[in-house]
This record gives sequence, C-alpha cells and structure tokens, in this order.
Amino acid sequence: MRVAERSDEYDPSYKFFSWIYRMAVNESLNLLRRNKREEALDESADFPDDDSADPQRRLQDGERSRLLRNALLKMSVTDRAVLTLRHFSELSYREIGDALDLDEKTVKSRLFEARSRLRAMLRRYREWSAPSRFG
Repeated sequence: MRVAERSDEYDPSYKFFSWIYRMAVNESLNLLRRNKREEALDESADFPDDDSADPQRRLQDGERSRLLRNALLKMSVTDRAVLTLRHFSELSYREIGDALDLDEKTVKSRLFEARSRLRAMLRRYREWSAPSRFG
C-alpha cells in the first residue's frame, strides 16, 4: 500500500529496490516500536548448500550455516540489517545507506562493528563446540 501511496516520491536516480526496501524497513521498525519488541528471524530458514560437495564437506558446510544462522539470530536488528544487505543482498554501501537512511560512512562503520561482533560470536561458538584436548 505504501508503494502505491508514495509512488510520486520515487526518485529514479536511485535504485527502485533501495527505495521500496527503505519503506519496508520503516514500516517494520514502526510496527516493532508500537509493539515495543524486536522479533527474531525465522530459525528454520535454510542456507543454500552445494549439492556437488562430498558428504563430509556438506556436513561441515551445514554446521557452519547453522552456527552463522544462530549467531545472526542473536544479533541486533541493526547488525543483521547491514550484514544481510551487504553480504546476502550484495548491496553497495551507498545502496545500504539509501535503504536504511544512513550516511555511507555510518554504513561502513556499522558494518565493521557488526562484522566484529559476528566474528567474536562465531569464535565463541567454535570454542564451546571444540572437543577438549584433555578429556
């Protein structure tokens, strides 16, 4: 509905995806604020894997996907948004800025910090799941 209502505001010098994504983000954030909560992403979401890989490789890839998904689900909405837009939607810093209504430098900073937090979480997961050398 918002797209139809605000179609006269679209600036064709920007990507349509960024414009419509920004509206979806704003509506989602407004809904979360009204409900005073943040919803986790769907934990049953699957990441694609390579069917041609050998069984050991597929097992390792599946474990990595599970760890990544669990780490992303524990991150803030802001961290998930910048990581997802950059690494899964493959948007440029400028496009992410347009979608999230942020300055490009702010996008770079938030992405750097989100990657650092994700890296630390994944490191902790690996340490917890590694077999003990003494037991």
